[in-house]
Amino acid sequence: MSEILSFRNVKKYYKGGGRVVKALDDVSFSVRNESVISVIGESGSGKTTLAMIASFLEYPTEGEVIFKKRTIGEYKNKKSLWKEVQLVFQDPGRSLNPKKRIEFLLKEPLLNYLICSKREMEEKIDYLMDLLEIERFLKRRKAEELSGGEKQRIAIARALSVSPSLLILDEPFSFLDPVIKERLLLTLLDYKRKNGMTWIFITHDLNNINQFADSIVILYKGIVMESGKIDILENPYHPYTKYLLFPDLKEKLEKTSGGCPFLPKCNFKIEVCKSSFPELKFIDERYVRCHLF
Repeated sequence: MSEILSFRNVKKYYKGGGRVVKALDDVSFSVRNESVISVIGESGSGKTTLAMIASFLEYPTEGEVIFKKRTIGEYKNKKSLWKEVQLVFQDPGRSLNPKKRIEFLLKEPLLNYLICSKREMEEKIDYLMDLLEIERFLKRRKAEELSGGEKQRIAIARALSVSPSLLILDEPFSFLDPVIKERLLLTLLDYKRKNGMTWIFITHDLNNINQFADSIVILYKGIVMESGKIDILENPYHPYTKYLLFPDLKEKLEKTSGGCPFLPKCNFKIEVCKSSFPELKFIDERYVRCHLF
């Protein structure tokens, strides 16, 4: 299966207040066509920055992003690129004008890309609302009148409406209760398979991720700690992956400088971890950044 998206040594730095924040630091991974890759990490790990770069809403400070075998710079028509790649933000307010009615917000992407006739547009909107369990009477409401969960589903419907090749979902169900979340996930996975879509699924929660993801990237402070096929979770190598999987391993976070960035939380540290930043190594069908291997 071919690769639809690749990050090659991507770095993203932000300057402010006299310092440099390394949101992403030398991140590399590939996404295979029609697969699901999950990007996992705690708050502040760089997940949303990765999503912004993968959807071409931001550009890397260094490194390359390749989509369908072409770098970002090779795409002269960014509008066609944005149709191919859609991002659903964790906060739906970032993509929904609170004063606009839902009917307009659902039609807006279709109008922007002149995808279908008026009749087809109405049919598509109704279909997506039914698919995502959105009551049709909500079309007359303004976005500011909806609950967080309803707005998240509207944002997903907008993204699906233009039939993207790659859908990036950044904590897409954070406002939904567990029962609805599980039901919608199954519905969307079925839709994905039928339409040949590729997903980047971003979350801090490892629960049940192995039931639908094909591969995984573990991020910590903008650095890839471990990555590979989803079955690496059955036998994780990096202490941070274990830390996310098994809450009993968690320790109090302390600041550190030099050495491994995960040092303060690690239960498996050795002397070299204090002074040397670990390289990303390929071992047993996975990449892992740890001095223990």
